[in-house]
Amino acid sequence: MVIALLCPFLAAGGPPGATPSAAVSKETAADLKALEAVDSFAVGGVGVAGTMSPGEKLTRAIAARPDAVAAFAQLATGKNPAARVYAYWALRELDPDPKRVSGLATHLGKDRAEVSAFSGCMHYQSTVAELVAEIASGQRITLLRRNGR
Repeated sequence: MVIALLCPFLAAGGPPGATPSAAVSKETAADLKALEAVDSFAVGGVGVAGTMSPGEKLTRAIAARPDAVAAFAQLATGKNPAARVYAYWALRELDPDPKRVSGLATHLGKDRAEVSAFSGCMHYQSTVAELVAEIASGQRITLLRRNGR
């Protein structure tokens, strides 16, 4: 069942770790490549100054584009655990199909890959599964919604 629900993600982005396809713009593909290289997951203010993390900036930039769902679907199947968490964080708000998001949450909820994460000034190690559970429970701030959704 999970595989069936994830097939739209794989169809949109190709096999895990695939490079962005023609389904996304060149600008989005460039930002996806940068997001695939982030080394931690952090949303909300980070550090003493409360600055936005590079990963959050890239996620928000991609989220504002019309090809965002296709872009994050590709990222959700990639090799970088932190990038997979950013993809879920975005798709939870942007994907109009709750069954796909639920399927992705189930899939990532079993992902034990370690992720370096930040919450304010605190740095900690977590797993993809733990961070996805936090996001699903509303413990992380929500992505700015587009188009009144």
